[in-house]
Amino acid sequence: MRIGRLTKALVHRLERGDIAVIAHTDLDGLAAEDLVSCGVVAVLNTHDSATGRLPVRGPGVLLQSGVPLVDCLGVELLDSLRDGESVTVSGAAVSRRGVAIATGRELTSAVMGRLAAAGELELRGALREFADNTLKHASSELDLLFERVRVPDIDIDLHGRPCVVLARAPGYREDFLWAASRLSLRREAALIAVDGAADWALACGWTPDVVVGDMDSASESALRCGARLVVHASVDGDAPGAYRVEALGIGCVLLPCRGTSLDAALLLAAELGAEPIVAVGFPRGALDYLERGRAGMASSWLVRLRLGDRIVDANGLARLAQWMQVDG
Repeated sequence: MRIGRLTKALVHRLERGDIAVIAHTDLDGLAAEDLVSCGVVAVLNTHDSATGRLPVRGPGVLLQSGVPLVDCLGVELLDSLRDGESVTVSGAAVSRRGVAIATGRELTSAVMGRLAAAGELELRGALREFADNTLKHASSELDLLFERVRVPDIDIDLHGRPCVVLARAPGYREDFLWAASRLSLRREAALIAVDGAADWALACGWTPDVVVGDMDSASESALRCGARLVVHASVDGDAPGAYRVEALGIGCVLLPCRGTSLDAALLLAAELGAEPIVAVGFPRGALDYLERGRAGMASSWLVRLRLGDRIVDANGLARLAQWMQVDG
C-alpha cells in the first residue's frame, strides 16, 4: 500500500499490485489512467471521487479497468496508515489485521450511473461559466498573439525540424506511441515534454530534449535524465518550480510566459524554429480543462491562434488508426 496526498506525485512511487491511498476530490480521467497504468489493485480515496459537480471520468476509468474504488473514507485515514503496511478491502470497509479502521462508499456501476447523471445536469452551467471566463480573460491576454517569448539559452537548434510537444491528457500514452513511431524521434525529430510527460517518454525509450513546466509532476529521475530543464515562470519572474530543481542540484533556466506550461512549451518550440509542431496529450475540450480545475482556456486558445498551421494536433490519432483497422 502506498499513500499520497497528491496523486500525480504518488504515481511515481506505486508498484504493480499496490493499493493506492489518495486524497482526490472529483477524480479526473488522467489521474485514473495513471493509477491504472501503475497496476494498482484497488484505490482508496479519503475524499469524494465524484461530487456530482461535473461528470468526472476518473471513477469510470477505474471501474472499466477492474480496479475497485472506495471513497469518502475521511482524511483521518491518511494519518492512521503507513506506507508499505497491509490492509484488506471488503466492499466499502477497510480493515487492518482484522480490525475495521474506516468505512466509505463503494463506487459501483449503479452508484456511478447516478453520479454521472447528476454531473451531466450541472455540466451546462459549468460550461457557460467556462466560456464566459475564457472570453473575459482573452481580452486581457491578447499579448500572447504577438508578444515575443524571451527564449532562454538552452543550446538547441530546432529550425526546420519536426518537434513533438508531449503533455498529459487522457489518451496521451497511445497518441505518443503512434506519433513517435512515425516521426523517428531517435533521429531528426525533437521532443519537448511538459512536466510529468517526461516520465512516459522515458518509459517508452525516448529521452526528451527539453522538459518545460512547473516541475511538480515530473519524477526526480526524469529531471535527471539529461534533458534541458526550462522552468515556466510568470511574466514577473516568479518560478516556484525552480526551487525543487535547484534543491536537487540540477541546472535549469527560466521561461517567463503568460498562460500555462503547455502554452509555454508550444511557444518555445515555435520560437526555436520547429516545424511542424506536433501536439500530443493536450486538452481536447472543456471537460478536460474543468476536470483539472481550469476555469477557462483563454491562453491556450490564443496560442493556437498564433501558431496556426504550424501545429499538427495528434490527439486521438491512435484511436482513429485503430478504428480504421477495425473497419478494414
